[in-house]
Amino acid sequence: MNDLGSASDLQEALGGQYALERELGGGGMSRTYVARDTALDRRVVIKILPPDLAATVSHERFHREILVSASLQHPNIVGILTAGEVKGLPYFTMPFVDGESLRTRMQRHGALSVAQVVSVLRDVARALAYAHERGIVHRDIKPDNVLMTSGAAVVADFGVAKALSSARVRRDREGTNITTAGTSLGTPAYMAPEQAAGDPNTDHRADLYAFGVMAYEMLAGEPPFAGRAPAQLLAAHISEQPRHIAAMRADIPRALAELVMRCLEKDPARRPQSAAEIAIALEDPAMVSGAFASSPTLPVPVRRPPALRLALGLFAATAVVAAAVAIGRGSLRGIATPPAATGPASAADARSIAVLPLISLSADSSDAYLANGITDELTNALSHIASFRVASSTAAKAAQERGVAPEEMGKELNVAYLLEGTVQRQGNRIRIATRLVNAADGFTAWSDVYDRQTTDLFAVQDYVARSVATALSSELGATASTQSTTAALPSTPGTKDSAAYDHYLRGRALFQKRDGASLQAALKEFQTATHIDSSFARAQAGVAQVYAVLPLYGAADPRAAREQGLAAANAALRLDPKSAEGFAARGVLHASAWDFEQASGDLQKAVQIEPNNPLAQQWLGELKLMNGDAKGAVDALVKATKLDPASPIIGSVQAMARQAAGATDSALVLAKRATDFDPTLGGPKLIYGTLLLDAGKPRDAVKVLEQLRVTDPGAPVTLGALGAAYAAAGDRDRAQELLAQLEKKPDAPRAASAIAKVHLALGAKDSALTWLKRAADEHDPAFTSESFLLHFWDPIREDPRFAEVVKRVGLGRVVIVRKGQN
Repeated sequence: MNDLGSASDLQEALGGQYALERELGGGGMSRTYVARDTALDRRVVIKILPPDLAATVSHERFHREILVSASLQHPNIVGILTAGEVKGLPYFTMPFVDGESLRTRMQRHGALSVAQVVSVLRDVARALAYAHERGIVHRDIKPDNVLMTSGAAVVADFGVAKALSSARVRRDREGTNITTAGTSLGTPAYMAPEQAAGDPNTDHRADLYAFGVMAYEMLAGEPPFAGRAPAQLLAAHISEQPRHIAAMRADIPRALAELVMRCLEKDPARRPQSAAEIAIALEDPAMVSGAFASSPTLPVPVRRPPALRLALGLFAATAVVAAAVAIGRGSLRGIATPPAATGPASAADARSIAVLPLISLSADSSDAYLANGITDELTNALSHIASFRVASSTAAKAAQERGVAPEEMGKELNVAYLLEGTVQRQGNRIRIATRLVNAADGFTAWSDVYDRQTTDLFAVQDYVARSVATALSSELGATASTQSTTAALPSTPGTKDSAAYDHYLRGRALFQKRDGASLQAALKEFQTATHIDSSFARAQAGVAQVYAVLPLYGAADPRAAREQGLAAANAALRLDPKSAEGFAARGVLHASAWDFEQASGDLQKAVQIEPNNPLAQQWLGELKLMNGDAKGAVDALVKATKLDPASPIIGSVQAMARQAAGATDSALVLAKRATDFDPTLGGPKLIYGTLLLDAGKPRDAVKVLEQLRVTDPGAPVTLGALGAAYAAAGDRDRAQELLAQLEKKPDAPRAASAIAKVHLALGAKDSALTWLKRAADEHDPAFTSESFLLHFWDPIREDPRFAEVVKRVGLGRVVIVRKGQN
């Protein structure tokens, strides 16, 4: 039996069909690699059985069994694409899922919120129901095999355990292989009693037991019988009753607790008899918002997560803003730093509220965008009431994901009330259930359910927002002001057409992903909304916002994007002269044309109209930074971070502003934490690598930028930063290689500024200035997305040709005399 050897050996054995990118590692059953299918130009996952396991299975039977699972085609199942053998080892391929495993999610957040748990369980139950109806049992349901992507859960490795079990062989005394079908394989912590006992009659109900164990773990933070050795775990599953889930946590609805404990019955006949039955049960709103369960034993104190788990969870919501607070004090001369986290909501904060993300209960998990959009609309509507303070939507989402108690959430977000609820769409009807919770004691102050036609969606949103405002005023003994309070609410989202609004919400969800493909998809959704309703100002503003950022990702010609974006922004402002989104987008578009006076006026107007708009504050901060006002940039970006503390993009830009202001240590910590917050985003990695290079740490910069190169291998902005880093690190050959690659396509978006960087790092000042001038000729987005205050540009700062470029672009004079500023 051959060994896997090195990645290069494996690549050679695979031939040209797959191009290996990286190893993901893997469990005991496989070694896992991410690769590109060269024929179809798509990313796949290749799972190869290790030699010790491959030696115990019949390759022919494994191949036959694994292909049975390839017949599964379902939105919540990661299908198997191909199977084969390489270097004498069986392997199979699956589509690459851009997301994280449920295991990783729980490691970061601990126990999940009830709403999250139900959402995941519904998706997994649908996957199991589909597979079981076709006679395929998973046999290894666990958080590691559930992947989270785009708001949905998908199940991977269907049938792999069954294939291994069926193909298992042993050797007789003469060395002949003897197939032994039915061998018990799986993970001890999730094994059903009959599976642990090796019962040959084990059927699909073993998956339902593992499903119950996984549900228990999501709710309690650990599975039943945690901390025991494998043999003890198997024995416990066979003979020991787990502690009732209601004794582990106080906020579990009775319906959900009963379902979980039924799945954990020792006798398969006492469990739900099908995954379809479970899926139907999980559609009941009582699973999320029903009466709480009570422990069948004596009352048990609410279980608190371990300190480490809590600390990791808190980091997920506040890493960016906390870093700015902890590392910023005293590190910047005269630059304001964010205030320390405040305590519980005071009397002055009584009119404060956090709108928690509404949970989608729709049968189609892709409808999650609708719940997200309605959440944003309610947040936006309430923020228009001058006397209300509305918490950041991203901070509220992060707090909800950790499942903290209402009083803890109230303290963390510094609000007095929480609005939570569910959204369920079926056909042309929609049901929105809402509840206003007093954060001090967790009691419901007001609740209601709205069941309407989808054409009445706007009326439902409007009524919910007004009801919340009225309820808050009533709770505070301010009924006299209710009429004036609710009058401040916008009457509609800007359209009466439900189809236009549906496309607008899809566009909003895609815009948040911030990569070239998602932005192009968002543009189509916004444009469709405007075609359906030409008077829809917010959709026009959405079109403008996409065009404002597309060139930064090399996904559009800057001049064409600017022209089309300005047309859309002006259309939005004609339709709604008080559109903060329209002013903000137009401001960025003016900046891309180097009309900085107009840009500043529009962005200031956007912030004036909507002070709580984090994107407007971010863009205003970026404009100040590009024009040499590092202190003003930090101030604006700190405000943006307060409004959206969970945004890695805002955190990264603030890091760049801090570095430009001379606070290198705090900048690097903040930039690093922004990349940790969402490792899938390329922008924060690019900024972090750039700041490491500027701080005199080129080798560290190379490591970060090489990671970025794996996901975006041909982007000029990445190659330019990486080439400069190699040059600064003394590896001139690698730098020259990247320079040659860039110069093959000098007309590519952002290529000119990238080439200038590599030349400058190599010490070729004249060439660097020549390419920088060409970048100015081409209106390269580098001038409005990168800071020329960074020390990287010092070698040419005093050159008259650099001053000429700066003057032509219109950047502030301080960019030229940067040394004197510090």
